[in-house]
Amino acid sequence: MKGEFESFKQQWAAYQGTLDVWRRNFNHVEQLYDYGSAIRRVMYTTNSVENVHSSFRKVTKKEAFPNENALLKVLYLRI
Repeated sequence: MKGEFESFKQQWAAYQGTLDVWRRNFNHVEQLYDYGSAIRRVMYTTNSVENVHSSFRKVTKKEAFPNENALLKVLYLRI
C-alpha cells in the first residue's frame, strides 16, 4: 500500500494541497483496506444513497413548488 501511495504522490506532485490532505488522512484511508471485501462493499453502498439525493436535488432545483404536497409528489415520482 505504501508503494502505491508513493506512486500516487509522484503523479500528483503538481497539486501540493491535494497531497497534504492525503498525507494527513492516509492512516484513516489505509484502515479501510484492513476490512474484508464484503464489509467494504457495504461501506460503498452510501454512493447509492448519495445518487438518490443527487437526483432529488436535480428535480427540486428546476422549479418552485406551490406547497409541500406538490414537492412530495415530485419526489415520490422520482423514486
